[in-house]
Amino acid sequence: MAVFTIFASAADNEVFITQSGTNAQIEIDQIGSGNTVEGNEAAGSEPVSDFKLTGNSQTIDINQVGDSNIFRGDIDSSTFTGNYTFTGSSNEFDIQYDPDGSNVSDNGEMDVTITGSTNNLTVNIATNDTASNLDYDAIISGDYNTWVTNIDSDNVTFNVDVNGDNGSIDYDADGYAVNSSGHTFILDQDGDYVDYTIDQQSTSAVDYLNLQMTTSGSSGSEANICVYQSDNATSTSC
Repeated sequence: MAVFTIFASAADNEVFITQSGTNAQIEIDQIGSGNTVEGNEAAGSEPVSDFKLTGNSQTIDINQVGDSNIFRGDIDSSTFTGNYTFTGSSNEFDIQYDPDGSNVSDNGEMDVTITGSTNNLTVNIATNDTASNLDYDAIISGDYNTWVTNIDSDNVTFNVDVNGDNGSIDYDADGYAVNSSGHTFILDQDGDYVDYTIDQQSTSAVDYLNLQMTTSGSSGSEANICVYQSDNATSTSC
């Protein structure tokens, strides 16, 4: 068991993490601009890798307040809980769960809250249908935020609230889902000039999609929403 509690104030704070073991509880609070949470440091230079968390039953709470902050890493853990809060602009959030496809992404719970503009959020969960039972909730408030999510899971519930203009969402959910509930994506969105691509593909399952959107565009800057669902297609397009 490992317990980390880190509080950092002012600018340019750096936290480097390589954690292995079960039942880890990690809490990181950073206030200021230019802060990072990444991998091991090499002789005082830049990080040599993304941070790495390995081991089941892990909990991580991250709270970054400020601009131009980075949270980037790989997580291999079943029964994982992640609570992520970012307040500010031009921040980067880049997370991979089980990038090697070693079947360690089951029973995940993730809550993300982003307040600010021009933030980039990338979440990749599992490869080759190696994840089961993902509960993912997100609240994104602000303009010009970009969000890319790729999920290989046979059972995922994804709830998203978005409030802001000129936002971009690219969501791709795949998974072999016999005898499971498949993929559920619920979006409540309010904002103009958006560009959304939503792609859900399962095999032998029912995918559910609920979009509640208030948006508009113009001839020079359209509001684009592309939705594709299939249970056996080999390619998708809009």
